[in-house]
Amino acid sequence: MSALAWAFGGLLLGGLRNPWLAAAAAAALWAWTFLRGGACRQTLLAWAPFLAWLLLSTLLSDQPWMSAAADARWASLALFAALICARRDLARPWFWLLLACASAVGVAALWTGAPPRGHWLETMTGLVPPYYNYTTFVLEAGTAAGAAALLSRCGPPPRARRAVWAALALFAVCLILARGRGAWIAAAVGVVFAAWRAGRLKARRAAWGAAAAAVLAAALALSGAGAWMLKLDHAAAFKRLDIWRASLEAAVDRPVFGWGPGNFEEGFRRHNFPSGMGFFNYQFSTPLAHSEPLNAAAETGVVGLGLLLWALLSPLRLEAPGEWEREAALCAAVAMGAHMMVDDFLQIPALAMLFVSALALGAGPERRETAGWPLPALVAGLAVALLGPVPGAVAVRLDRAAADAGDAGRRLDLLRGEESIFPAQPSLREAAARACLALSPPDAGCAERELLRARFLDPTDAIYPELLAQLSASGGRWDRAEERARAALALEPNYLDARLLLARALEMQGRAGQAREQLEQWRRRRDALAGASRATGYERTLARADATFNP
Repeated sequence: MSALAWAFGGLLLGGLRNPWLAAAAAAALWAWTFLRGGACRQTLLAWAPFLAWLLLSTLLSDQPWMSAAADARWASLALFAALICARRDLARPWFWLLLACASAVGVAALWTGAPPRGHWLETMTGLVPPYYNYTTFVLEAGTAAGAAALLSRCGPPPRARRAVWAALALFAVCLILARGRGAWIAAAVGVVFAAWRAGRLKARRAAWGAAAAAVLAAALALSGAGAWMLKLDHAAAFKRLDIWRASLEAAVDRPVFGWGPGNFEEGFRRHNFPSGMGFFNYQFSTPLAHSEPLNAAAETGVVGLGLLLWALLSPLRLEAPGEWEREAALCAAVAMGAHMMVDDFLQIPALAMLFVSALALGAGPERRETAGWPLPALVAGLAVALLGPVPGAVAVRLDRAAADAGDAGRRLDLLRGEESIFPAQPSLREAAARACLALSPPDAGCAERELLRARFLDPTDAIYPELLAQLSASGGRWDRAEERARAALALEPNYLDARLLLARALEMQGRAGQAREQLEQWRRRRDALAGASRATGYERTLARADATFNP
């Protein structure tokens, strides 16, 4: 029973998303294993190749310290999976804890989403912030598990069945209000799988059910309710297909070892896409692929993805339907697995533990050998768990100290220290370039080197070529300034400062007519941008209007 506390207790504590809370929970898990022992040997052997590959991918990445938190999470997840597999008597407690926990998560989501505290969808974060889809992940697992229990010929007793029906009704209300399209599909997959496993899904019934679903989908598509449920009002913000394409391209760049655990965004920046949101092209970025297989392939390569699938699926034995509790766990795992194809959930420790516990408890009933972990392995695991959030915390402290430093030299030294931890972060290179220019005398060569590195790391960020154009202009290299300003405008045609700088470069080269044309374009775009979104620093920088130049 104690092994389940990490999964379900973690869900009630925000999913253990907070890095320090996750580190504390992981450290407690390793310490508890040292005191109690008893992990499944087969599971340990299944996870060992993936963990070894994870370490290799980390060491070969551009910024290994970025992988610390991800490595700690995967190692703790492997330990948790081994503990659950060693306890075959947890299926029934797991089922009732899932329904209870999903009910609590659903009620909390209704509370945070109901007016006037918020509005449905974005604010249905409940106990697992910051996104509503983390809540729906738990709800779809409860829906599939509850359906499997009700469809089983030897399920829970009648009074308990009424409790299951009540929980399913609550889950349905929450899923509808959340407008979770992926969650609806995942829950449907789990329910259909439960019906098939229970022998209730005959060919004729399946055909009639598919026809009824098609008619219902068509009716919804033609109605206002359908538009609301399909979130057509959020269609402009739906970039999942573009993210998947960029993720696949990032995985192709480094197909063997990947970009390193936790380093997905480094690869994504090389393949960012025009978002089509507002007046600017490249204000969108993401640290995750919104698909667990693509995320694993981008971070650890194709081999890493294969080893992860082997580790996750190793407990499964799809035998004939057995105890209803195990069928419920298996169907919940199928529903969650379907949703993970189109979103990220293994990155949240408690959600990942919920998934692997469903896989472990839904496996066949064969006997599994248990063994204690060697003391060096437990000590290493404890150290990795505690180390996870440290690099990020150190970088934050250095960043704050650099921002507060009055002396440019001191600020540059602090930024260099932060770069040594996360050398592939372009924003650090930009900050270092500005610090170089604040030195007395300014070090333009240092600033240019930092900006060129930033541009290499993030080739779609228009700010870096514009800053390079400013450097060229300050040195009187107006032809070079023109080239770099045009490069910035090729990325972001509405970048006001870049267009103004281009006009000045043209004027300084004796091309006054072209300069006036660029200045007129600057005025038109400035007026159009008067009501533009400035939600991010990138957008605020691009929309800033500096009218000091007038040829």
